[in-house]
Amino acid sequence: MGNRSSRSVNASVTQVEGDTTAGNSEVTLVTQSGVFLANELQSEIVNAFQSSALQTQWEKLQTSIITSHNERITDTNTHLAHIQNEITQWRTHNDAVQSTLDEKLDSLNSKFADKQVEVGYDVQQLEKRIGKVPVFGEERGTGVCLEERMGLIDCYKSRDGNGCDEIVKAMERCTKKAVMA
Repeated sequence: MGNRSSRSVNASVTQVEGDTTAGNSEVTLVTQSGVFLANELQSEIVNAFQSSALQTQWEKLQTSIITSHNERITDTNTHLAHIQNEITQWRTHNDAVQSTLDEKLDSLNSKFADKQVEVGYDVQQLEKRIGKVPVFGEERGTGVCLEERMGLIDCYKSRDGNGCDEIVKAMERCTKKAVMA
């Protein structure tokens, strides 16, 4: 035909010897017809086919790798978006809680300051009415009931508070006398 590597054979006869085991010699004639390709061309076609099959398999593998990679990226982005959403919700909730706590703290600080002023005013009014009373440890009250206090401290240290009733009573009498004076 037109290819140099192929040849056309209309009819070729090949002699094939058959079974020669019992002294029979049989000859069979085989007739072959068709297009025969040169060995180099046949190996080239086989290699090309194998190469295209490998190429197809390689492309399928690459496609599956790229697809799974894209799916992982999509899953990761979805997961990150979900986490960002949760963080935003948590921050909103946290801001609301913080503002509520700040309002409560401001309210309590305000009430405390009001009570502090109120108590200070009441103490001033009491001092005006009653007069100044001696305070233990201050200059005016230094030495008031000093013996009783020392005795009570020694008793508590040595006896662990047991049997100090008489000293406690003496301390109470001294304190009443100092306050009433």
